Amino acid sequence: MQFSPIEIWNHMGLPALVIAALLLLMGLASLTVLTERLITLRLSHQASRRFAESIVRDMEAGDIEAIITRAAEPQYTRGHLTRILQHGLTAYRHARLTADIGGLPAAERAHRDVDRFMEEISADLRRGMAVLSSVGSTAPFVGLLGTVVAHDQAASADTLPWLLLSTKSFGKGALGGVSYVQRVNTRGGMPPPACGADQSNRLLRVDFTADFVFYRPRS
Repeated sequence: MQFSPIEIWNHMGLPALVIAALLLLMGLASLTVLTERLITLRLSHQASRRFAESIVRDMEAGDIEAIITRAAEPQYTRGHLTRILQHGLTAYRHARLTADIGGLPAAERAHRDVDRFMEEISADLRRGMAVLSSVGSTAPFVGLLGTVVAHDQAASADTLPWLLLSTKSFGKGALGGVSYVQRVNTRGGMPPPACGADQSNRLLRVDFTADFVFYRPRS
């Protein structure tokens, strides 16, 4: 059997095709979110930069009204910086013209208002993350129809445990009819107990080797 996409497709049964379709939909959803986020953030970056460059003189002069007016111009409204600054200055202007029962200064009232507005900005920046987290948490279980029947601890803490998985096999391929998969003779694969400062916020890859034994009932 040649492991080409067409050959694999021809040997897939209906359950396997359903699983493949689900995984494809999950992949397309993730790609859609990624594309939308990249475009949105790029447009926001460009608009925010143009806006920041356009208000340099107004900032130096302390001309709040000019900054608020410029922030409302269509070419700048996509920028998150534009929205935050416009909201903050508008809140500050309003606070200066009104009295507060608690006696808070205008700057403090504007600061609290911006803090609340930042929750809205944060929600906008996180848009689509729920889709990615759902796909990331469920895709492995959709793609792997197996159940751990037994396991045995490895000889050392840095080595993956041995496993015996029961699985369902669909189709007529080379692994058709396989009902159990055993992972033995493992070496490596476990992450270190702690990460160093130079590994913070970095993707950790841990290599391992193992033997996989496939079992099918005797015909």
